[in-house]
Amino acid sequence: MNLYLYIFRRTLYVIPILLGVTLIIFLLFNLVGGDPALMLLGKHATAKQILEIREELGLNRPLYIQYFDIVKSLFTFDFGRSWSMK
Repeated sequence: MNLYLYIFRRTLYVIPILLGVTLIIFLLFNLVGGDPALMLLGKHATAKQILEIREELGLNRPLYIQYFDIVKSLFTFDFGRSWSMK
C-alpha cells in the first residue's frame, strides 16, 4: 500500500512543477521575444494592421488570460495554428 501512496504523491508533485515550467517559459517568450504581430507583419506594417493581427491572435488580452488559454490548450492537445507558418 505504501508503494501506491508514494506513486500518487510523486504524480501530484508533477502538476505544480509543470505549471511552474510553463509559466516561466511563457513569461520568457513574452518579455524577451518581442511583439509577434510586428514580427509577422514586418517593419513596414501600419498600426491598423498590427492591431488587427494582435486581435486575431489574442495578443491584446491580459497575460493571465493568455497563459490560461495556453495551459488549457496543452491539456486538450489543441495547439492551434502556427504563427509563423499560418
